[in-house]
Amino acid sequence: MCSSDLMQQFFSVAQLRYGILSVEQHDTGEEEKKDEPKEGEAADTKPANAEMAQLQRIFSYLETSERQDHVPIGLCETMNLQLNVQMDANEFLMNLLDRVEKQLKGTPQEKLVDRVFSCTMASQLRSKSENFFRQAEEKELVLEIDVQNRKDIHESLEKMVEWENLDEYRLDPRPGEEVGVQCTDAQKRVCLHGLPNTMIVHLKRFVLDYEDRKSVV
Repeated sequence: MCSSDLMQQFFSVAQLRYGILSVEQHDTGEEEKKDEPKEGEAADTKPANAEMAQLQRIFSYLETSERQDHVPIGLCETMNLQLNVQMDANEFLMNLLDRVEKQLKGTPQEKLVDRVFSCTMASQLRSKSENFFRQAEEKELVLEIDVQNRKDIHESLEKMVEWENLDEYRLDPRPGEEVGVQCTDAQKRVCLHGLPNTMIVHLKRFVLDYEDRKSVV
């Protein structure tokens, strides 16, 4: 189960573990309302901070209990996970982190997820003939790298930061120019510009076939 594996990894990150446990849960009476119930059915509601409470429960058990394990069934039910259906680990991770970030808003740990996991990616564009270089930075919680047909992660990282040639690329206009220069030696790439305390790396082992919507190894 991907949730159990991720909970073990989350628990091993002390900064995240103690940050989550330090958040005070206030019973504000707020509820998250689902779809309108059909006639004769009860409304499907849950506390607005349900995932946070379940994470604290899991971490508390692992931190203080004499038991060697804890089954995160409460978190699965809170997130409406189907236990008999295999879920993509990265999809579950991003879903959980998104909910945690929302529930941390307004608390002293509001930037916890960003402090622990956020890395800075730099999108770079250059042209040697035009003496042009541009860099745009963006924060990401997960570093995705292709490992298909790669011998190891080092080769995957080298491929990730390789420059890609762009044919007939028109540069952004410089000051005083109405139209940018079109050049034949433009190149682009994406590389790491800032590292987090703990990096989450998603190894992409599949390629999606968009015609039949199936994953190809």
